Amino acid sequence: MKKSFILWMGVVLMMVIGMSSCSSEEDNGYDKDLVRKWANTEPAFTYNDFEVVSSDLEETTNGTWTVRKVNGVIFQIIFFSEGTDLAPSPESPKTTEEFFNEFLPVTSDNQMVFYDRDYRNDPHYFQYYKGIPVLEGWWHINYLNNVIAGAYGNFVPIGELDVNPAVNLATAKKIIENYINQSVDGEGKRTLLTIMSFPENGKLKPRLAYVYLRMGNMEGEFVFVDAQTGQLLHHRQYWGGSPFPNRWD
Repeated sequence: MKKSFILWMGVVLMMVIGMSSCSSEEDNGYDKDLVRKWANTEPAFTYNDFEVVSSDLEETTNGTWTVRKVNGVIFQIIFFSEGTDLAPSPESPKTTEEFFNEFLPVTSDNQMVFYDRDYRNDPHYFQYYKGIPVLEGWWHINYLNNVIAGAYGNFVPIGELDVNPAVNLATAKKIIENYINQSVDGEGKRTLLTIMSFPENGKLKPRLAYVYLRMGNMEGEFVFVDAQTGQLLHHRQYWGGSPFPNRWD
């Protein structure tokens, strides 16, 4: 399994976002023409499509820190002086903001936002692009004696992406309901707007999409719909525990 897909499966989904509506013919809130267009169609991408995405892995060490990258973007960095695993390097960033600005391609539109802390008081951050949560974007910062000792996660570079959906939430939910043949509303279910990367010419390209999540104790599923066209993008069922931690709010 490719590194980028592994990181995606481990990421946290947490978002409560208002949805805009831009449909031509609506009935009970959804666009009938768009729902008919995508009826009886299969998702554009299967699990195997993600598997064939090429990933360029590299590791560099300069005696002060070790950096591991995938497709040119850092996914792990360890700040230790050479020959020791006890003391962080004196060149380690002093704050998470300094770390993000120095080592990740953050911009005014593409930011890491604090979410919570773990049992060791180490912080978790999640990526937002123009206010929209990026499903694969997350970072966990490790501290030792109040100094950053390392960090790991995933950051999605996004040059320019339209975050105004042409498809409204009601239409997306109806398209998903027709596909899975059951209601998308109810306990343990949620449909939200997000940014997710999908295969294109051997690489992963971010798209604005709605994601439907049904999360049970030991099984569940998720379905993606393109927020600009209404096309079904991807469907996955899982067993043996959720790929997403249960942070819904």
